Amino acid sequence: MHEMTLVRKVVDLVLESCEGEDVARVRSVHLYIGDLHDVVDDFVPGLFQHLARGTIAESARITITHVPATVICNQCGFVFPLDPRDETTWKCPYCAARRDYRLYTGREFFVDSIEVEGLACAADERHVRAPDETKSRQDAEEAAGQDEVSASAAEAETRRVKEAMCA
Repeated sequence: MHEMTLVRKVVDLVLESCEGEDVARVRSVHLYIGDLHDVVDDFVPGLFQHLARGTIAESARITITHVPATVICNQCGFVFPLDPRDETTWKCPYCAARRDYRLYTGREFFVDSIEVEGLACAADERHVRAPDETKSRQDAEEAAGQDEVSASAAEAETRRVKEAMCA
């Protein structure tokens, strides 16, 4: 049951992100999970509640957005959905190249946002991007042709959002 290990990391990340921020409680945690990650969705909320027992995150609602498996054709650059169990999807629909592609999306597993209550600036609810995102998030952004997001850049963005909310 690899879900336990993954969810333990999510709980740790959520608690670390809220540490020293005067957060009364965590309302929700939004996850992005790639379809190829082989995670049983039904286990995630219960495991989170169990592992977060006695913390500010114990009653957090878990929401999951699925990221479909897609590949990018090495011949023409077309991005298309892939079902590993269906051979009819193994061919590029644009140029007809067969099994000549690389993974584009589908292996993601990251915390997209944490909704909290009780920030020092007296707000009732806030969305704070987790400052330390997993390597899967960085891999997904690199695959999409975006710059790699560093932890310090994410922390700066979190500070900017909080300053804007408290202004």
